[in-house]
Amino acid sequence: DQLDVDPALLGRLHLMPTCGTRYYRFDGDQSAWVQQYAEDLSAEQKAEIISVLEEGAREQGIWEADPAGDIIEDRGSQITYSALGQQAAPDSKYAWDPDGTKKHALRDYVAQRLPNLEVRVGGTTSVDITNVGIDKAYGMRKLMEVLDLSEADILFLGDKLQPGGN
Repeated sequence: DQLDVDPALLGRLHLMPTCGTRYYRFDGDQSAWVQQYAEDLSAEQKAEIISVLEEGAREQGIWEADPAGDIIEDRGSQITYSALGQQAAPDSKYAWDPDGTKKHALRDYVAQRLPNLEVRVGGTTSVDITNVGIDKAYGMRKLMEVLDLSEADILFLGDKLQPGGN
């Protein structure tokens, strides 16, 4: 609802949040975004992930007592830990773990305890957990399949433009 775009053009926009674990397309006939797929985690997986994330963050002394929003967010197909809370100011996020030591330590802790899941360092203060094999490349392959494209037909740019980024 924030886009001031002709609905006919929205049909050309493909939304693939949470590392491509979900895919939405605009349906002009319904004037609505329609979910094409979702690689959701089970309720049992979510409960275990949340428990291990909180346990690890508390054990490592990185559980924020006064977060700016949710520390752990259930995104359906991905669970995300945001050390300072989802709404933390960018300056606070950049200052929290400039060399990535804290989030990598939590990632390692969680990955060791959840070997059947994919555990990745996400944004500046985050760790993301999905089903194994579900990542941005997975999302791009699904999109190429839907649109009958090859790798030569697409260009992917991430939002973390530094060594080790996407």
